[in-house]
Amino acid sequence: MTTLADELRALPEVTTDPVRSLAARLPGLSAADRDAALALLPSAHRERLAADPALVDALRDALTPAEFATFAAQLMTRVPDGVEQPVSAGGRARTQVARLLQDPDVAARLLKGGSRVVVVPRSEAMTAQDAFRHLRGGLTDDGRPWETVRGAGLRSAAVTEENLLGERTTIPHGEDAQADGYSTTVHEIAHTVHLHGLDPGDQQRVTDAYEATRRLGEAGSWPDGALHSHDADGRRGAPNYSSRDEREFFAQLTGVYLMTNGGFDPYTGLPRHNDGPPWVREHQPDLYPLLRRLYGEGPEPRLRHPRSVAPARPRGVRAAEVNPVDATDVENESLARARALWDVAEGRQGDGDDAYVAVRALWDGTTGTHTPQPHTPAPLPLPHPAPEPPTEPAAAPPPTGGVAQQRLQELWALVDATFGSQPLTQELRNGLFNSLRVIEAARAGHPVSAALWTSTASLGPCCTWHQTHGWTRPGTTTLSPSRAAPTAGAVPTASPPSPPTG
Repeated sequence: MTTLADELRALPEVTTDPVRSLAARLPGLSAADRDAALALLPSAHRERLAADPALVDALRDALTPAEFATFAAQLMTRVPDGVEQPVSAGGRARTQVARLLQDPDVAARLLKGGSRVVVVPRSEAMTAQDAFRHLRGGLTDDGRPWETVRGAGLRSAAVTEENLLGERTTIPHGEDAQADGYSTTVHEIAHTVHLHGLDPGDQQRVTDAYEATRRLGEAGSWPDGALHSHDADGRRGAPNYSSRDEREFFAQLTGVYLMTNGGFDPYTGLPRHNDGPPWVREHQPDLYPLLRRLYGEGPEPRLRHPRSVAPARPRGVRAAEVNPVDATDVENESLARARALWDVAEGRQGDGDDAYVAVRALWDGTTGTHTPQPHTPAPLPLPHPAPEPPTEPAAAPPPTGGVAQQRLQELWALVDATFGSQPLTQELRNGLFNSLRVIEAARAGHPVSAALWTSTASLGPCCTWHQTHGWTRPGTTTLSPSRAAPTAGAVPTASPPSPPTG
């Protein structure tokens, strides 16, 4: 391998072509250097490497399965313009792709066959991407317009930015997000692996397992839980999504194995299975060896109470890796409140969203929407006379009780009311308070505010002011006044529908 690489690097056509030069060097690079080199490539150069079968075969033979899975994920993943968080979404996508390409033969087959994984921007239709334009105007097998579908598993897989990051889409398709803990990303890549990565023998194993489960009907072990639900009169509802055909059966079973199948089935309304490799080993033993070969050992489920209704989570795997809708909603609300708080404190109008209206009302000590009233502009104040030089070195005595202490308490109440339900540390709350106090003093520009900055005495039993360390509540960490708060070819296969509303 080393001799061949040296010979390739010496060829004139290689030395004048940066892509060929990199391809010749890749087999001999360390994992870190290889990752860094691929990360800097423009998409067109990355595609040239992915389409080079000799390079793919050479690296499959030279790298460990895990290293080759990472290499394949870097070459297969496409993050187009329009993705709002390209670095985060691209990183999450490559991580998930690598999880599903642990079999080097499957990864090489997909690369050489032209399979790619395209991240669809959260605010754009899937059919706006070149790889899926041919679906425009068509319908899925269950009658949904492809323009509203958020994901597909074809020769290339469409995965969405919002599902990777736990965000919400603006494309109307029922719900604006899949269930927390449910990965359409894994689902769609599993379709591509099944249809274009498996050899005929493995595909037949999937078909046989599905048919065996279908023959068992209600007694079968379906990835999405009970085959049917029943209403109060005993009438049977529609079958679950994993029973539709062998493709959905395999994709949902992949989700069970990798513990990315959280939530409820959209047809039965009942919980899906999401219990990892142990469930597959027990309930679908004929496919367990295949999934273990494809995806590795898989995550280990956490121990939980038998009666718990919380979705199963992999041991040691953060929820952020599997469509963290709930956590992202909380984080976005915290950021919106922080932005609104600074808008209000600094006298800016803000954008009028719910967070701004709520904080504006809290700041004004009112309830409801703040509406500025028409008024005659106040005259400009006369300039302050130059201050007399101090006659004594001692600072002015602090205000005791009265307006200053009351305002400090009001600022603390404002921080608590604005962020009371948010997971902020006490240190961060202290920083927010001190930042507000800085803005308040700077905007006021009067002797009482100046006293807040120069005093070294106590402001009463509820608080303590230190000129060099800041004002804190009793029992909390003292922060400096200058410390501001941190800113926080096959039949197209669609993603599962969102749960029905109403």
